Amino acid sequence: MHESLADALIPGGPLPNGVVAPAGSTTPVPARLTALLAMPDMAALAAELEGLGDIAGVECRHPKAFARLVTEALAAYYEVPQVLAAFGWPATPPHPAGYPLEPFDPALLDPVRRREAFWRR
Repeated sequence: MHESLADALIPGGPLPNGVVAPAGSTTPVPARLTALLAMPDMAALAAELEGLGDIAGVECRHPKAFARLVTEALAAYYEVPQVLAAFGWPATPPHPAGYPLEPFDPALLDPVRRREAFWRR
């Protein structure tokens, strides 16, 4: 239902680094927007976005609700495996296996170890 709004917020296409980002309408973003705009506290924003006219004006009139809308849209967008793959990011969660880290250098803690204790004894 909100494919055109998803594309207005996240148009997709080629980026300067050569990545071709998928358009918002090709992801679960429209479904997330539909659910969000159905909430009672988003009714005024939903009514103004119905015609999908002046999005910048809607943003000016409803800044908090619009920020929530954009946050939800981007959260839904960057959870999609095809989007993560397009950017070359792993589609796996960081836990339980975690992401590979460089070996830890214990010398980084030397300044802390040399400090005098500052808590009560």
